[in-house]
Amino acid sequence: MNFHPVHLTLCNESLAQEALGETHRYSEHLTENFLVSLEKRKLLAQLADGKTLYVLNWVWPTTVPHLYLPDHYDTYVFFQYREPVDWAWFDQFVQSHTTQKIILLAPLPSSATPYKNFQLIEHQYSPHYVSRALCHYGADYKFKWPRRYLVSSLANKPSFFKTLITAYFHKNYANRDDLILSWNINKNKEICGSLRCLDTHHGRPVLDKMCEYYQSTLKNISISQEPWVHNHYEINDWTTSRAYTNTLINFTNETFSQRQENERIFPGPQLTEKTRKALLAGCAIVPVGMPGVYDYLKRFGLKFEYPWSCEFDSVVGDLDRMQQLFTVVDEIMSYDLYGIQQQLKDSVEYNYYYLRDIAYINLMQEINQQAVDQYLHNP
Repeated sequence: MNFHPVHLTLCNESLAQEALGETHRYSEHLTENFLVSLEKRKLLAQLADGKTLYVLNWVWPTTVPHLYLPDHYDTYVFFQYREPVDWAWFDQFVQSHTTQKIILLAPLPSSATPYKNFQLIEHQYSPHYVSRALCHYGADYKFKWPRRYLVSSLANKPSFFKTLITAYFHKNYANRDDLILSWNINKNKEICGSLRCLDTHHGRPVLDKMCEYYQSTLKNISISQEPWVHNHYEINDWTTSRAYTNTLINFTNETFSQRQENERIFPGPQLTEKTRKALLAGCAIVPVGMPGVYDYLKRFGLKFEYPWSCEFDSVVGDLDRMQQLFTVVDEIMSYDLYGIQQQLKDSVEYNYYYLRDIAYINLMQEINQQAVDQYLHNP
């Protein structure tokens, strides 16, 4: 593998001081505080048409009440990079601004929308977060073989899929010393819409048993086989957790599910630090929560030649996919740790070094620019 590592000096070009935190923000100007890099300012500047308002992370499905923007602009350019797109809000906004041009940049494949004045343009923000994570945490991290633990599965904010996969591991494999399992009892009482599905019967014995196990057992306990640190799983640091540094396979347990959160289907995986940290640490991954993750990441140059069946990831139906995931869990937990490391070594090392290669950043920036160029030629 002829990789060219990204030096830390290069990271500064694609990093930003993220001083805004969770703040919703809009601006008429492309300022350093508003946008996260020179690259993004260049891309977004090409989209200005008349009096333009640039809008950063304005809404997502949990925003209550919905926020309102000023109306006196010719063009609205939304840049959504943290959380899933709230399609219901955008439908309403577009329908009430029929004479204005509305553009959404999000980490989704560019596609036509039902509205003539609304355009979705692909913008992948992963290089920014990969660079940031490597600069802040990865300089001294050393990838090591062998890994002591076979599997890790971490769950902070509960959702339907995180809960079911945790219940399955806990009910069937809690006594395994090669499993790292964490589960937050949800002391903050945060409500994910998909949790309602744990209160109903689905007519599928294996899923219904896990829902019952949640109600009888998991709902009342916290699991801290990996020591719990406040906000530990919400930041980019993977180097302090054996669930990444000393574990072979990580179940990524993303929160968002395209069918559980919105009536409108989300046209692609919504990946966060949960997936990023596992790959940067040198883990194989099993995606939990959304379909199509393997193919989505393969498009960006990553490799997933795993011995278990990955067909579950192509199953769009959430309940069907979850049932197949249980089968994958059983298969993985039957593996010999040494033998499976040899089978995963090539893909794991390839992804580990590729994400540190300038070729990865170049490819992602090319994808972003091509999406904008396509829009400019066919607005």
